Amino acid sequence: MKTYGSNFTSIGGLAALAVLILVSAYFRITALAVFLGAVLLLFLARSVMSLFGITEENRFYAFCELVTEFFVGPVRGIFDRFGWGNGSIIDLPYMATMMILAVLSALI
Repeated sequence: MKTYGSNFTSIGGLAALAVLILVSAYFRITALAVFLGAVLLLFLARSVMSLFGITEENRFYAFCELVTEFFVGPVRGIFDRFGWGNGSIIDLPYMATMMILAVLSALI
């Protein structure tokens, strides 16, 4: 006697497994897009607060700096290694990181 319990040997079971994998991938991509959007908002908030002279004394600014520097740090290391942007008024590694994250967010 054949049992059709929880094995995925039938065509319907394989289709259900494929749907489950696709739904899982969709939610992972959506979560990544939301995460990148939140990080970009923190970048924007830090930029605006910087323009108004808000410093690390503000807790929200300190939080924004903590999160964004995690992403900016590696890019800043590359820029420093090659001497790009030394003496520039604009923080080029910061801007480059924002652009990279924006492109990644747009591709997702």
